Amino acid sequence: MSQWMNIDYGFKEELMRTRERVEELFYFEGAKIGRGTYGLVYKATPKVQSKKYPAKEYALKMIEGQGFSMSACREIALFRELKHQNLICLQRVFLTSEKKVWLLLDYAEHDLWHVIKHHR
Repeated sequence: MSQWMNIDYGFKEELMRTRERVEELFYFEGAKIGRGTYGLVYKATPKVQSKKYPAKEYALKMIEGQGFSMSACREIALFRELKHQNLICLQRVFLTSEKKVWLLLDYAEHDLWHVIKHHR
């Protein structure tokens, strides 16, 4: 048997049990605000205010498709590196057991493309 076949099922079960779920932390149902290159974007608010998630509006982006594309990886890597007061920040990445990826971002009323297009 290959070394790659050894799966620590205890670790996997513990991870599944302790994993925070987007649906349990945020209200976002019916709040679709747009569609990005890789998926849908929702306006979200925390169900419970905490230091980790203060009471403010967030954008939740669900990356669609099977697997994890290189483009999505690049987008996440760029969000993690870019830190500036005039840019939205990536707060967290959620991976679900259904193989969905959710990005929790700061919410902005408009995106840069629309601002540039309408203010020429």
